[in-house]
Amino acid sequence: MKKIVAVFALVLLALTACRPSPGATVADATPTPAPSVTAASTPGDMPPAVELKLTQDYQAHLLALCGEDYREDFALERIWIQQYFGRYSGCEVVYMGCALVYTEEVRHVEIAGYTVVFSSGQEVYAYKDAAFYTLEQAYDGGLITADDVYAIATQRGLGIVMAAGE
Repeated sequence: MKKIVAVFALVLLALTACRPSPGATVADATPTPAPSVTAASTPGDMPPAVELKLTQDYQAHLLALCGEDYREDFALERIWIQQYFGRYSGCEVVYMGCALVYTEEVRHVEIAGYTVVFSSGQEVYAYKDAAFYTLEQAYDGGLITADDVYAIATQRGLGIVMAAGE
């Protein structure tokens, strides 16, 4: 049954990948429940000041992880918001782009009773109070809810295997 649900989710993902953005904005306080796969927002849906702050804070995040020796590699002009998923429980949810942190690995991560399928090695981050958290860290830390995880995971670029019994 899980394989059928996974295949169905992947087919829905492929069929809706080219749909227009639903128009989510940073001002949205809570997500609209996602009954099916929906297209994610573009970085252009985010106010420029918020986009700049996320980029600067992501640079600081990378330098803290890798060290000052990588400052040139993590220059602001080499960092971008690749995909904006929207605002969930007060967190901005994004794919951050930077060539040095990208791989082609498909990953399956258990979060909130769901298996979230990341189609690349990129991490989806929940950003709050100048800090970046993986979806798993954000859920485990109480920053986002199980409903948020579901709504994020059903957007373009991700996949989800439903929890047992669903």
